[in-house]
Order: sequence, then structure tokens, then C-alpha cells
Amino acid sequence: MKKSESSQSAKKTWSFPLPDIRIAAPFLVCLGISTLLLLVLGSGALAARGAFASLVPGQVAEKDIKATQDVVYVDKEATRLRIEAEERLVLPVFQLDEKASQRALAQFADFAERFRSLAEENIAQETAILMLESRFPGQVPHATLLALASSSLKPQILVYSQDVLRRMLDKGIFSLPGEGLSRYNPDYFELRRRVSEKTSMEQRSRASMVTKSNLPEALAAELSGMHLAKPLTAIIQSLVVGFAVENAFFDDTYSAARLKKVAASVEPVSRRVSKNEVILRAGQLVSEDDYQRILTIRKAMSTADIGLSFRGLGLLASAAALALLLLARSGPSPIAEDRSLYLLGIYGSLAFYVIALISARSGTGSGSIQGAYFL
Repeated sequence: MKKSESSQSAKKTWSFPLPDIRIAAPFLVCLGISTLLLLVLGSGALAARGAFASLVPGQVAEKDIKATQDVVYVDKEATRLRIEAEERLVLPVFQLDEKASQRALAQFADFAERFRSLAEENIAQETAILMLESRFPGQVPHATLLALASSSLKPQILVYSQDVLRRMLDKGIFSLPGEGLSRYNPDYFELRRRVSEKTSMEQRSRASMVTKSNLPEALAAELSGMHLAKPLTAIIQSLVVGFAVENAFFDDTYSAARLKKVAASVEPVSRRVSKNEVILRAGQLVSEDDYQRILTIRKAMSTADIGLSFRGLGLLASAAALALLLLARSGPSPIAEDRSLYLLGIYGSLAFYVIALISARSGTGSGSIQGAYFL
């Protein structure tokens, strides 16, 4: 019987009483008050608000504005400029549409075949030209068709024209978007094409881009190396312009994904402000940039101060919990049973926390304050 009582007594010694509402409620209230005081009385937060309270963009600073503590903050404007610079290094991507190229070449092959067929028939030249204009309306000028029909080198002209058209389409005739390209590299781009079910990327200069507007000049440069007679060159150029189509298009989705990846990888620009460093001098006009910078510094100071105070609050709560645990394990006694002593400990901790916050505001140093919390 005694052994059983002894066992029960031992078990009771190591038991921890369940939270009582009369203790838990004051504890939670004090915790809420502590958090509120942390936001209001935090040393850096309050000091920053007081130092920067009178600043308004467009007005003159009445006194020197100094940092009340060492702080590291992210310069948003500098970070934005860095991101923009990195984005301007990204190459826009254009996709070559092989099907568009095949359709253009097939249409020219149809024109060449129809022209040869009409040339072999015993019909008037003007009638043949009208039939071609009906089949391919607006693509080839009447004068070009007349010159082609009158030339003795018709087969060669058609072969040359088809070859030049194929080369121009292979290089790409670009369709430029109305907007969006200004965010990318202004000097280079990448052309993506599929060859034998494989995708290849080719980096080229923007100066080499051929569009419908500069196609005649590009053709003149292309034909200059063929050393043909001027009349033949004019016919070939006109035929190619008539059947050439845009077949390289800006890939907005793929290019934008590149921008997003680059922006996400950019390291933010960090600035360091030392304690008592002058941020804004008396008599200086507060610009919008100055004001935004000061707001950023104030926020960083408040955040740093709140972090310090929360660590102190955590130490205080841990120490109080340890004290309660030791009291609960010390066996049945008036101390363990008397709830008023628990309440005294809770309210005393709150009072001590307020004293610690006020001491931190007075500049006693974060290290000594955190030591005091645990003590």
C-alpha cells in the first residue's frame, strides 16, 4: 500500500497541470499587449518614425536627417535599373514558319508552270498575260509580265527567280511587331527553325533583318553578285517581290519567358547606411526619389528593430515557460497550487518586457538587453 502511494506521489511530482482559463486568458492578453508594445515602442521603428515624420516631397528639409542605426536595405530603383539593363541584353526570338515558305515556293512553281504552258500555246501575248493576271491577281506588275514574255531568256529568268526566292525565304522575311521589341537587345536576335524534326537557334544582327519594306534593297544586294544584265535583274526582282511572303514571326511567349527568367535571377542592389550617417541635409529639397529612399530606409530600420525585439520576446517567453515547468515539477506545494503566483509571474514578465523595450530605446545595446530578457 505504501509502495503504491509512493508511486502515485512520484507520478504526481512529474505531472504538469492542464492550462487553466484563469491563467491562460491573462497570459494571452499579456502576449497581445507585448506585441502591440513591440510595434509602438520598438527602438528603431519609433526613432525612424520620429526622425522622418516631417518629410514631404517638394519641401525643404528643416534639419539633417540621419540614420538612427546601422541598416542594410534594398535599393528598389537601382534594382529596377539593373533588371532593365539585364533585360536589354536578352535576345528576342523569331520563329521561322517553314509552311509559309513552302506555300510561297509552291505558288511560284505554279506561276512558272502556267507561264510555260501559255508560252507553248498559239495564243496572243496580251491574252496570255491577262490569263496570268487573272490567276495571280496583283502579284506581278503588267510591265513585268510583258518584259518576261518578250525576253528570249524566259527559262533562265524563271529558274533564277525561283532560286533567289528560296534563298530569301530561307534567310527569313520578318514580320516586326508594333511594340514589345524595345525591351530586348537592340542589336541582335535569334532565329529559331526546325530542321529534320530538330530545332536550331541562329544568332544574327538586327541589321540583317529583311522585311517587306526593305525587300527590294535586299534583293538588289543579293542579285548584284550574280552579275546579270540590268533588264534581267529588274524582272527577277519584281517576280521575287510578288511572291515573297513574311515567314519569320516574333515569338512573344518564348521571348517573354527569357525576360522573366533573367529578372528572377537578378541580385537585388543592397545599400548600407551607418548609424548617424546623413541621409538628407538641412536646406535640401526633398525630391520624390529622396522620399522613396527614406521610406525604404525607415522600413528597413523598423524591420531590423522588430526582429531584435521579437528575439527578446522569445527569450522572455522561453524563460517564463522554463520557470513554470520547474515549479510544476517540484511537487505539491502552495507555490504550485496558488494561481496568483502564476499571474504574478505573467504580469511581472510583462512589466519587465516594457522596461526592456524602454531601455533599448535609450540605446543600452541589443546584446545586453537580450541577456537581460533571459535573466
